[in-house]
Amino acid sequence: MIKVIYVLFSFAFKFSAALDRETRLAAVTYYVALAFTRSEDGDIVACDPKEAQSSDQAIRMAKVLAANKPHCGALAFSRAGDPAIGEFADAVILKTVGDFDGGLVET
Repeated sequence: MIKVIYVLFSFAFKFSAALDRETRLAAVTYYVALAFTRSEDGDIVACDPKEAQSSDQAIRMAKVLAANKPHCGALAFSRAGDPAIGEFADAVILKTVGDFDGGLVET
């Protein structure tokens, strides 16, 4: 459970362009589909996140990921912020699909 929360709230994208300190970008929203598998102990473990172009695409990707083995479920979330200063709001869960323990994520 801690791993899932860590992935959601510390998820960061790498940016190749250096930004001038005085240049501030408007808020950007990232959309992500994140699949999960079960460990041998039965714990839910996050897989690599997949970036999407829209909330609808992230939800569709989560549905496809959850339906394919070895995944036990997936979720779509968004996160908005200003990459120029590295400040992001908490992730917003858009959709959960598949086998999730109650309380693992709140929608």
